[in-house]
Amino acid sequence: MFLFQRKYRPLLGLDITTSSVKLIELTMAGGQYRVEAYAAEPTPQNAINEKAIVDAEAVGEAVQRPTMRFVPLKTVDQLDLQAVRRVRARLVSVAQR
Repeated sequence: MFLFQRKYRPLLGLDITTSSVKLIELTMAGGQYRVEAYAAEPTPQNAINEKAIVDAEAVGEAVQRPTMRFVPLKTVDQLDLQAVRRVRARLVSVAQR
């Protein structure tokens, strides 16, 4: 056992599409990545044209907005309940065939 475990710096990911700008923060925990925070903001009108950024300043401003919506992460209990509901729905659909 180590007294001082290796600290990993958080990783940030940025996804820019024609409809939204998404930001995600990941940390390493137990050899796996864990989502720490997730945020989304609508892309400014006419800032993206197909796969090219037309207005870089507008996109940069969208990322820096203080109103950028951070999405609350689901707890383990919420994920378990979601899995149970999916399995139940699947069993019901198979039984009704």
